[in-house]
Amino acid sequence: MSDTPRDPSIPELPKRAPLGDLADATAAAHRVAQLFFFAHRGFTGDADSFLREHGLGRAHYRVMYFAARLPGITVGELLDILGITAQGVARVLNRLLDDGLLHQETDRGDRRRRRLYLTEAGIRMERAAFACQEAVISAAIRAAGPRHADDFSTIMMALARAEDRPLLARVMAATGEGDGDS
Repeated sequence: MSDTPRDPSIPELPKRAPLGDLADATAAAHRVAQLFFFAHRGFTGDADSFLREHGLGRAHYRVMYFAARLPGITVGELLDILGITAQGVARVLNRLLDDGLLHQETDRGDRRRRRLYLTEAGIRMERAAFACQEAVISAAIRAAGPRHADDFSTIMMALARAEDRPLLARVMAATGEGDGDS
């Protein structure tokens, strides 16, 4: 039992066996998938609304987010993180560049590479969008009890594809958020 009182605004899950004890793995997977779907909506909803008010979408935010965490990220590195092609990100990058939220510089060591940086306006936009998500995450941690945050991080790392875990660990290490092994 948690030392923190339960947030009454969060409905309790139906009483059933813990996920690890369920005999039917498919039922457990459905339960987690349903929770994940609605949790994702909760996590992105306010940020998406904020971005829409500024004529931007989730793809724009993803670029800004990683440009904020990893200033000077190359377009190639960004493509690896996002798992998309250059064609898939070109329109998004052009929009952010045109809006003055992002600027790029040619890499001094390899003139074929472009390094991406947020402008002051881009930093403010990214911070405001992240503040929406931070509020949701902080409220969830308070509601569940802080002692569950590490367990949740472990589960999220396990949900990441095995081939993505080294990249995730590299991003987390570069941003000072741990070694990614939790």
